[in-house]
Amino acid sequence: MRRVFWILAGWGISFCAFAQEAGHEGADSAERPLVWMWANFIILALVLGYLIRKSGGAFYRSRQEAIQNGISEAAKLKQDADARARGIEQRLAGLEQEIERMKASAKAEFAAEGKRIERETAQVLERLQTQTAQEIAAATKHAREELKSFAAGLTLDLAESRIRVEMTPEVDHRLVESFTHELAGRGGAGEATA
Repeated sequence: MRRVFWILAGWGISFCAFAQEAGHEGADSAERPLVWMWANFIILALVLGYLIRKSGGAFYRSRQEAIQNGISEAAKLKQDADARARGIEQRLAGLEQEIERMKASAKAEFAAEGKRIERETAQVLERLQTQTAQEIAAATKHAREELKSFAAGLTLDLAESRIRVEMTPEVDHRLVESFTHELAGRGGAGEATA
């Protein structure tokens, strides 16, 4: 391309020099440089048009192909982006449903957990009531036994003090005689039966 430019530049310079020489020759020569300039311009335009068509066509075709490829890639990218956007929208719609399902599940689990805690609390309270009733019954029984033991001790103490008050040496002697007679009577009856 550079070579062609330098050829055309040299040809234009030589033509201008030729036109100037021809312009100095006379009146007839005033029309000649104008004709030659137009002829030179037409030739130059034809040569430039040919060169532009020859090398420019390939350039414009490659540029057109690059633009077409860019457009098709952009269309593919847009389709991919649209598909991704639809997928994200579907996931978001599904996500809202999933959140609602999880909320309902959590409410059901909380309700079930509350009922389980209520049952366990009722069982613990029942066990505590049973255990407390048993402890109260055991404490009551123990208190009654202690009370009976205390009452028996008091009764014995009272009886002992009465006996001491009422026991005179005569009563004591009569009791001992009565007891020995009774033993002697039993001893004789025991020998008779043997």
